[in-house]
Amino acid sequence: MMKTPKILLFFIFGCLLGWGLLATGELFSLIAQGTVIRLVAKLVYLPHFLTLLATYKIYQKVKQNNIGIIKWFAAINIGLLLNDISWYSIAYFHYNITHIELIPFFVDLIPFFIWIISTIIFSIKLLNKNVLRLKHRVDILGTMLFINVAIISLFLSATHYAVEIISLTTILQILTFIVQIIVFDFVILCLIYIENIGLSIFLSGIIVLISGDFFIIYSTISQTKTLYIYGELLWFLGLLFNMFGTFIIYFKEDYNIIEWVRKEHAIKSKLIFWCFSVAIISFLLFFILAYVFAVISREVFLGLPLFIMIYSVVVVIFSYICGATL
Repeated sequence: MMKTPKILLFFIFGCLLGWGLLATGELFSLIAQGTVIRLVAKLVYLPHFLTLLATYKIYQKVKQNNIGIIKWFAAINIGLLLNDISWYSIAYFHYNITHIELIPFFVDLIPFFIWIISTIIFSIKLLNKNVLRLKHRVDILGTMLFINVAIISLFLSATHYAVEIISLTTILQILTFIVQIIVFDFVILCLIYIENIGLSIFLSGIIVLISGDFFIIYSTISQTKTLYIYGELLWFLGLLFNMFGTFIIYFKEDYNIIEWVRKEHAIKSKLIFWCFSVAIISFLLFFILAYVFAVISREVFLGLPLFIMIYSVVVVIFSYICGATL
């Protein structure tokens, strides 16, 4: 297995630095209004094509027993590219960013579901051998079900603050939100049980993508552009992480994909899963109590999915570091 070349590390650092400058410029209004969002709309295609190129190179080198999995990995990236081509064509060239017409929105759902379904199938194929086949998965299913119900309920409890909530487009946005919560379940489980660092970075990118999309969904529901640009920046960052992860997989030449998943009964797996479960459930219980006793405004719950997902990745990474010696 090869070490990650220094030139790749410099490339990753340069990309993150560039993204940080864009985010800082937007956050502190150092760049003319609208410049960052137009620039991001053009730059997103670079990580797409580089990721697909690296994926093709990986596909050429994997063994026959891994071809089925890598095809779904490629389908994720193809779906994401098609999704961005569709979204940016609709949002920036023909329609208002926060108010997409019904027919264009339906058209955009096609590539959206390509990468969503591909991500779910890819995750299932990874987890099927060591995690999902276990007979008694009450702990995993129960934990993820509680997290899903809590996030969705709290999010929907705040939607009456939004303008035009009864429109079909907005309802479809909420349905895409629920679907992405399900994708989050599979991806976070993969992060808990995956050993390969390249794939871990790629999957973290998927979660960043979903997190950024919630800002976009929020913008559509609330009919405001205030947070939209931050959703676009997070989406771009997620694509960069996808590219970094794919490059690391390629350069390290660790192509035995079916062996990337750690055994469920390993001590490290149990540590990471229970650290994640306790941290997230405690976090959600606080918001549930805040909802019941009206301690904070329900409007805050519109941003809850973003914080939960980013928080989840941080918890998993921290738990992994704590269990590194196990």
